[in-house]
Amino acid sequence: MKKPPLPLLIAVVLLIFTTIMVIIYFVVLKEGRALDDGESYVDVFDSDSTLQYVEDPDIGNYPGVKKLNMGAEDFYAYLNMPDGLEKMAGDYKYFSVVKIIDMGKKEVLLRSIDTREEKTYIFDCSPDRVFSYKNLNFEFVSSGFMFIEALKPGNTVITKCANEECSVLGPDCIIRIEYKGR
Repeated sequence: MKKPPLPLLIAVVLLIFTTIMVIIYFVVLKEGRALDDGESYVDVFDSDSTLQYVEDPDIGNYPGVKKLNMGAEDFYAYLNMPDGLEKMAGDYKYFSVVKIIDMGKKEVLLRSIDTREEKTYIFDCSPDRVFSYKNLNFEFVSSGFMFIEALKPGNTVITKCANEECSVLGPDCIIRIEYKGR
């Protein structure tokens, strides 16, 4: 039997993953908060004019720069592998942000997408592995921002366990930005 071409396999894997993410959104994340009409993510960040922002037609200004960092490159490499989604499911953890408990301690209440269990975690993110994307097709938005400051209830966080107990998350800290009209 002839093997299907690699682009076809990638397309099928992405279709399956997108379907799963849509189901997750409507079943789990619908409880989260998306941006309201006319609201911009810049409204929730420090008004310090030295911060860099990218302009996005869907979400407005968002902190960071429009450049893939090491974490984004590794993440997108997973997506392009034939068994990437399977590897991602084993390597990454998926959460919905419920509440920021303490920004100074980087302590956040998260809901597991797999188990729906809510638990408090501490983030220990590496700056070169923090980035954001939007849409179910993983459209890159930015990197080079302070993860905990950009995090909002309703965002999806994709990360890894940084310790054996999985009470600390990082160094990969990825935000899927929730907004209306996605």
